[in-house]
This record gives sequence, C-alpha cells and structure tokens, in this order.
Amino acid sequence: MQAGEERIAQIVAEVLKKLQPYLPPGQPAPAQPAAAAAPANIPGEQGIFNDLEAALAAAKKAQAELMALARETREKIIAAIRQIFLENAEKLARLAVEETGLGRFEDKIVKNKNAALLTPGMEDLEQRVDAGTTGMIFSERGPFGLIVSIEPTTNPIASPVNHGLAMIAAGNSVCFAPHPRAVKCCHEVVRLFNEAIGKAGGPVNLVVSTRDVSLDNVHRAMASPQVNLIVATGGHALVEAALASGKKCIAGGPGNPPVVVDETADIELAARNIILGASFDNNLLCIAEKEVFVVDQVADALLLAMQRQGNYVADNLEIQQLTKLLVVDGKINSRFIGQHPSRILKEIGVRVGDEVRAVVMEVPLDHPLVTLEQLMPVLPVVRVKDFATALKVSREVEHGFRHTAAIYTRDYTRASAFARAMEATLTVVNVPTYAGLGGEDIGKPTMTVAGPTGEGITSPRTYTRERNVVFGGQLTIV
Repeated sequence: MQAGEERIAQIVAEVLKKLQPYLPPGQPAPAQPAAAAAPANIPGEQGIFNDLEAALAAAKKAQAELMALARETREKIIAAIRQIFLENAEKLARLAVEETGLGRFEDKIVKNKNAALLTPGMEDLEQRVDAGTTGMIFSERGPFGLIVSIEPTTNPIASPVNHGLAMIAAGNSVCFAPHPRAVKCCHEVVRLFNEAIGKAGGPVNLVVSTRDVSLDNVHRAMASPQVNLIVATGGHALVEAALASGKKCIAGGPGNPPVVVDETADIELAARNIILGASFDNNLLCIAEKEVFVVDQVADALLLAMQRQGNYVADNLEIQQLTKLLVVDGKINSRFIGQHPSRILKEIGVRVGDEVRAVVMEVPLDHPLVTLEQLMPVLPVVRVKDFATALKVSREVEHGFRHTAAIYTRDYTRASAFARAMEATLTVVNVPTYAGLGGEDIGKPTMTVAGPTGEGITSPRTYTRERNVVFGGQLTIV
C-alpha cells in the first residue's frame, strides 16, 4: 500500500470511529465503504436516492444547470422555496415533533417560518470594484459547487430549510445527511425543495438525500471527489470528523451560553427575556440560555419575577430529585432532552400544565447543570458576589467554546467588557439570545453558528468563494 493510501485508510478509520454516536442504535460501523447499489431514485420521492453516488452525480449536474440560468431565474427559485415552506410550516412542525419527540410544536412553527422567510438570499452576495491608477479588480462571490450538509435532530426542519435556501442562493447544490432520528423530516424537506424548484423552472435534484443514513454513507459523502464543501452542525465528534475529511469544512459546534444579570439590570425584563430564550423549543437551540449568574443584590428579585411570570421554581428537595434524574454518571440524561417541563416534573411527582415554560432552580456554581450543555427547559441560577465574579465564572463554564453569551445591564461599559472577555460569536445585551438569529426582528436566521471554523453567523455569502478579475489599463468616465 502506498503512503497516500495508508493515510486515507487512517482517516477513514478515524472518521468512522468519531461518527459512531450518530448511527442508529445497534448498527455497527463498517470497516470500509460499501459497494454502491444500482443508481435509482426512490419512486415518488423527488431528490431521494437509493444510491449515494447517484445522488451526488445528480446534484452535481443540477448545480451546473443552476449556474447556467439567469440570476432572475434563481431569484424566482428562492421565492418559490420560501413560499412552499411558509405554506407547510405547521405540517412540518408537527412531523418534527412526531418523529423526534423533541421540542414544542408551536415554537417549531416559528422556527420553520423564520427559516423560510428571513434566511438571506442573493442580496447577501456582494460585488466589489477596487480601482487603481493602472487598472482595477472586480470581485464577486461564486459557489463552491456541491455541498454535503450534516443535519442535527434538534432542528430537523428549520436547519435544512435554512441551509438549503442559503446554499442555493449562493449557487450551490446540496446533499443532506440527516440524523437517523429525523429521516422522515429530511426526506419531506428534500421533496418540497424539489417541488418548488421545479415549478420555478429550476433543475431537478438540486437538493438530494439518500434512503440509507448509515455512517458509511456519511463517510462516503464526505470523501467523495464530487463534493466541494462539508457543513457540519453538531457536537465535538461530528465537527472533528468533518475536519478530518481533508475538505473545506464549515462547522457549528457545541455551546453552553451563560447569562449575567447585574445589579443595574431591569429585573422584570431580564426575567421575561431569559425565560423566553431558555424555554424556546424546550431549549434545543445551541444559542439558548443555559445558566444564569445573578449578582446577589438582585438575585431574590430575579427569582421572584421568574415565578410571577408562571415558571416553576423548584425547592431544595426537588432540586436534589431533578439533579439525580437529569444527570446520570456525569452526563445529561438524554431521555429528557427537549422535553416539556410538565414531563420532567412529573418524574418527581410534581404536576404542572404544559403552559409552564421552564423549571428554575437556584444551585451552587459546581452544579452539573451549570457546567454541562443540557438542552432542556431547566434553568440553573447561581448567585455571585459582583459583576467581576459573574464575568469570571461565565468564562469558566462556557469552556472556551466562544459560542454565545448574554448580559442584562444598564451599564454599557460592563456590556463591552463582557463582550471582550467572552470573545463569543454571538453576544446579546438585554434581549433573548435568539434575537441574534432573526428573533425580535433583529439579526438574520442561521442554524449553524460556525465558531470552530470562524465563519460565525452563516448566510449565502458563507457558502461562496471570492472570485476576482483584474483589468489592466486605466478606465475613467471623468
């Protein structure tokens, strides 16, 4: 075996090992890529293929056809995609809850509509001219080509809708690799994409996926020479595996966003907004508020405000019971990820209605729900001596992810100091964290906050390469 082949085999083994957690239960990781099946679409399902290589080839062909169309046609395609997903937002929200068992139906409708309506389009692709005395450079943004996008189970509709819209606006085609618990969601999204694209005069199979969602297919997709870019949204193992592929990769990793409330804050506003963010879709968003550090001087007022607003504040015994239930062997109990507070509290004998958005629990700094990313509407609140202490512990529990952080204060010098210290991709001040991604009429939606690879809040521009043409000779009209 040649040295190059040995290195490829080594990378294959590493990728397969790191992606094992993303397999359906009981499915072993293959030792090597399986032989391709006969290429065929699944009857009645546009863009869904039995064979990966056939899917990639079809998407590659469709991308070339897309780039041969006029920009006006691509604009019509984007408009048609927005329309079809707005019309189907409620149906898709229901499908997501039914298939994954995660999150809140009404919040998923909001996420789906935001992804369809607010994801930036071709206007995000700038053109630039730099003129000098002896010539000029004309710069445009061009597509990578074919993208493989690995989708999470936490956002099985909004993520592929957001990604697909942005990628197509940038001139790419995309092959979605769904989580094994969200295959039906992904296939319905792919079908709707192709229905809208076809009606708008675009090429078939611009968006594809496969029936088989095995680890082998994920590896083969990432390794395929037809693929130009990998987008990975998930935990450490997924990000590391995507980076090991040797391809250009855009990765959104984990976060553990802290919230600081200082003594100058508007406490009623802070209580309301923190709960809005922490409870939205049962805390499945990676940017959602995960733990709160409140200056002791206003801690009682904050807890009382959260209780007045209809949240459940656990007592000491209930906190002990919840901790035992939600943290097992130092890890979050995955049974309760994305579940309603009513279901979680029922396990410890407490009955509340589904209108209760969050469980609030005052805990010490070393509590496991403070340091672990929990993805549940159970919000730990920690008292601290002062702002300096809050800033210090926020940095510690955020673990250097530099993902998201939030602060409530009327002192904007503190807000600036907080932002500088956290170095987060997204720092929010006096609003819910989701405001940075299209909520509260602020920001632009993205379902990948690309901290590990540095792109930040992704948009169509993210999925392009800069292309430049240099013209010699002076060109003036004055």
